[in-house]
Amino acid sequence: MVFYYFCVVNEDKDKVLVTFKGSLCGAFFLKNIHLNENFIEIFMKTFSIKNYKGLYIKYFIVGNPEICLIDYSWNYFITKYFLENLYLEKTMWNLSTFGGAYSSMGDYFDNFALVAGKLSIAQYNIAKKMGNQVMMSRCKLFFALSLAQRNQIKLAFYLIKEEYDKAKIDKNHFILDCAKGTLAKIKSLKVLKIKSKK
Repeated sequence: MVFYYFCVVNEDKDKVLVTFKGSLCGAFFLKNIHLNENFIEIFMKTFSIKNYKGLYIKYFIVGNPEICLIDYSWNYFITKYFLENLYLEKTMWNLSTFGGAYSSMGDYFDNFALVAGKLSIAQYNIAKKMGNQVMMSRCKLFFALSLAQRNQIKLAFYLIKEEYDKAKIDKNHFILDCAKGTLAKIKSLKVLKIKSKK
């Protein structure tokens, strides 16, 4: 049985053929990663495929998920990719915990808001490496809140509107709700600061 997988990278260019053997599980994995640009980039670097070349993978399904040949080179490649992403995700949620704590204090102290903003930037860079567009949008909203806490309201509103408009085009209701929530938080923050001045 043969499973063919076509990569969308440079599909009009000359394609490089890479052949693998493995189980049905590996075939499903290949099928589901075709939209992950970071994975494709790592793949091409690992196998020394030049950027201007297209990529065509021929995958032979040998046996079944219970009984199959082990392709060690493919296994090491996938393991490396998995561990890298696991580390990035762990770092992301650690930063998220600290970011939430600093952000809550940022309502009252500018130095806490500044640190929360820096943590949002660090999270954004990790989300970009992971190719997680939703998380990248959320990080921008976190940063917008940090700006508002430091009285940079106009810039904060601009960032929120930018993410809201993008989410509207993509029909991403989760980010739309996040943007509305961030906006509501900033409005309550303005009320809090007005009361504190009285």
